[in-house]
Amino acid sequence: MKQQMKDLLQLYENTIASQGYARREAATGVARSQDDRMGHARWMIDQMQQNAERDNWSEARCTREVGIIQGILWSENQFSMRAVENQSQDLDGAPGARPQAINTAPPAPAPVDPPSIVTGADLDNDAADVAFAAEMGATPVAMPSATEPSSMPVTLPE
Repeated sequence: MKQQMKDLLQLYENTIASQGYARREAATGVARSQDDRMGHARWMIDQMQQNAERDNWSEARCTREVGIIQGILWSENQFSMRAVENQSQDLDGAPGARPQAINTAPPAPAPVDPPSIVTGADLDNDAADVAFAAEMGATPVAMPSATEPSSMPVTLPE
């Protein structure tokens, strides 16, 4: 096993151990709680460190195992996706390169398109409406007026 992978496994071991998760194998294949998942990731790290060189695991097998551990750590918000990607790139990096714990704060949610702030009653397509909508980041759209009947049937409870 490469030194970069050993260093990465040590980073993951330290991250999980610092939070007090005990090693545990998910024997049934189902990890129902965060304790189970994080404990299983720690167990996997231990198995890799003990068995990879002794049993002559292939680099591909070690990489797959690390990928599973990374998936667990990412899904439990221990590392951001960018951090995991950077750590994986470190595996291909220069000899002796040490993986760094990148900012593990979850990424900000993607911005959503702002709703229109102009209703059909207000929209007469004059320059002021269009300029105001553009300034607010909205798209002027025509909305049906309240006096037009809806084509959607509504059933009220009795």
